[in-house]
Amino acid sequence: MNFPNSVKSGFRNYANFKGRASRSEFWWFILFGQVIQTVSQNISATIASLISLGLIIPNLSLQFRRLHDIGRSAKWMIWPLASLLGAVLAFVGFLMQTAQSISNFDSEKLFDNGMQFSLWMMIAFLVSAFIGGVVNLVFTLIPSDVEMNQYGPPPAPTTL
Repeated sequence: MNFPNSVKSGFRNYANFKGRASRSEFWWFILFGQVIQTVSQNISATIASLISLGLIIPNLSLQFRRLHDIGRSAKWMIWPLASLLGAVLAFVGFLMQTAQSISNFDSEKLFDNGMQFSLWMMIAFLVSAFIGGVVNLVFTLIPSDVEMNQYGPPPAPTTL
């Protein structure tokens, strides 16, 4: 699939979370999104933010369909997101314990076991999120299944 067809397909199927998307369709649309983001960021941060919000659903649906194209469930996207959420929660716990120690003027408990546990949990969740992100990146690089899979037939080849 070429660049213009990929962009058209991305917006035509912006909320289609079923079916399959070829590797070229995925990467051309990602390139389009990055170029639009770069250009809009140089114009105005507000415009760039609005464009980011507008591209969330098309990007998610395209990622779902790309995973379907290689025979994977879209549930693989949960791993890095859940890990990031865990890291945020561990960070909040760390901040709350730090604030409590500071408010009590208790420097002895500033890095006690509870704070160390929150810090290690945050690091573990961030490492897990990184690994999950790498796994999902590798999935987007895998060639399409040429046969029909549980998510439907392979995308039809397009001509220039």
